[in-house]
Amino acid sequence: MIHRVQATRDGRDWIADVLDVPGAHASASTLYGLIGRIQEVIGLVLDRPESERFEIEFELIRPALAPVDAAQPSLPGRIVDVTAQWGTVAWVLECEEAGAVSECDELDQVDAEMREAIAYQLGLGADDFAIRLCVELPEEGRVGV
Repeated sequence: MIHRVQATRDGRDWIADVLDVPGAHASASTLYGLIGRIQEVIGLVLDRPESERFEIEFELIRPALAPVDAAQPSLPGRIVDVTAQWGTVAWVLECEEAGAVSECDELDQVDAEMREAIAYQLGLGADDFAIRLCVELPEEGRVGV
């Protein structure tokens, strides 16, 4: 099962809600750190073993687009998928729908790296869509972010 997570920047931190696990919320200073915290909170709420890993999919919400009522999250009408996979020295980003590819050092930079290219390629305004980030983590070890 893929757990959908909405994440938005709140000052210096990222805050996130797991949409299909009521009561599962987390925050961290980086998106990479948020992944670990989301993994932990899903396990705690669902009462699963600490070693169990969950497949998660991020929807990055720009602060101007964040829902006013967090109890009823809403997104812009369009969601665009971006896949992030750790390369040799950076995260490789791809939006297949828009034909856009880029890279960044930290997952916090995905929005800044991809939004303009996606908007241009798809003929959308920069605020007309949310980015859903699908992070493909390496099987073993920590990446350099």
